[in-house]
Amino acid sequence: MKTFRIDNMHTGATMGEYKAESEQQALDAMACDIGYEDYAQACEAVAVAPPDLRVIRIDCESVGIDDGVAGIIAAKREHEDNQIDPDDTFENWIATQFNWTDVEITRQGEVVYTALEDCSSRRVATAEQCSEILALYQNQ
Repeated sequence: MKTFRIDNMHTGATMGEYKAESEQQALDAMACDIGYEDYAQACEAVAVAPPDLRVIRIDCESVGIDDGVAGIIAAKREHEDNQIDPDDTFENWIATQFNWTDVEITRQGEVVYTALEDCSSRRVATAEQCSEILALYQNQ
């Protein structure tokens, strides 16, 4: 069983942490906690659209994935918890440090980017690049 945290994107409030096999099951569990049959019923009853909620898998460090990937996820979570400016994202920090653009951290913890020197294609950061990102972030 996986663990997911559900956050309200507009208010920043954490709706809760749920053990489930999928994001959808986590959303259904949250809806049950507040008295609805499932997430679909909750969306019909209140003015919450799916993009208003962010579902984050938070147990990645314990599921045997690569240490660099787990570290990227943990660093992203730490950066977001400490940010004051909404534009101060971990992705923007990475882009500045590495001369990359369009940096995205996937739900699986992969860092996807476009290198500014060629701008020709999207790339996935190597394990070495992830280690370098973490080392720079931890030593800033």
